[in-house]
Amino acid sequence: MFVVRLAIMALGKCRECGKEVSKSAKTCPSCGVSTPVKGVSILRIAGGVIGFIVLARLCSGAGTKPSSTVAAAAMTPEAPVAAAAAEKAPPTPEKLEQLDAQTLISAYKANEVAADAKYQNRRFKIVGTVRKIDSGLTGAPTVWIGAGYEHVMLKGISKNFAASLQKGELIEVACKVTGEVIGTPTADCE
Repeated sequence: MFVVRLAIMALGKCRECGKEVSKSAKTCPSCGVSTPVKGVSILRIAGGVIGFIVLARLCSGAGTKPSSTVAAAAMTPEAPVAAAAAEKAPPTPEKLEQLDAQTLISAYKANEVAADAKYQNRRFKIVGTVRKIDSGLTGAPTVWIGAGYEHVMLKGISKNFAASLQKGELIEVACKVTGEVIGTPTADCE
């Protein structure tokens, strides 16, 4: 009886010369560089997973309380649409300065420290076009307003209000600017 033993060799590209080399090779047979194929360590994988979880929790609004006091009204030229939008959320109880989402985005892009000094921990009526409406890992709604690929992330939006929104809709929401997270201005709208 013959026993045939097959070995499957994992191959990778040499980091020096680019030729295929066994991932377990100590040196490259072509160029002689030591450890030609670097593997992904468990620490790198764990770091990536932890980073993803932290980012997902930040983007999902985790840790924020659901609130029914979001003040918002659609600002569209059609009176019936504006009237319907006004019924979506209660009126703003306090007099707040209006802040355009693009102004906030530009300020943070130009100088995060100066933008924090001017906007952070202050309440505004933030105005912008809805670009994305999602719920994160915790199910808490997050609304993204802005233009193109630049957004302001609004957390603390009530589920009912978020469910009533549509992409492309111009909204005004009473929120407290909380700063910038990974290049995106954020606001808490409880």
